[in-house]
Amino acid sequence: GTYFAVASVETDVNILVRDAYGNNAVLLQHAQFFSMRLTSRAVETAGLYQFDLNGNTPVTVNGVGGRVTPDGVTLSYKALMPGRYEVTVAFNGTVIGGTSGSVCGVRKPCPVVDFQNPPSPAWTKFSNSGGRILVQFERPTDTANQSGVFD
Repeated sequence: GTYFAVASVETDVNILVRDAYGNNAVLLQHAQFFSMRLTSRAVETAGLYQFDLNGNTPVTVNGVGGRVTPDGVTLSYKALMPGRYEVTVAFNGTVIGGTSGSVCGVRKPCPVVDFQNPPSPAWTKFSNSGGRILVQFERPTDTANQSGVFD
């Protein structure tokens, strides 16, 4: 799985499915029965939520897309708020593992979701007419599905 993730970026978590003898024990038809929930705490101010371990508002993210890989079952999640999350993993509705509270540690870390670093300009120049400033970033920035010229 992943210990660090970036807010608003899809992240995969791998669930290793083993029998009592340590053998790989996942079948394609079983992937749909796995589910994952990540929970954090926040404080709300004017409709905005900010991570706070002592916050009174729970923030929940559900993992989706149980698919079988050579490593086991992979679930994806996208946390919209940076912070520390506790994880609960279930099979057919029965909790089978996770990380939370005092269980979080070196061997079972609770995922930490961090802010996404803003894109850096690769180049900036005036348009041929001089009426606009053109900016090209080092990576795609169209996460709101908006593109073109903006005044």
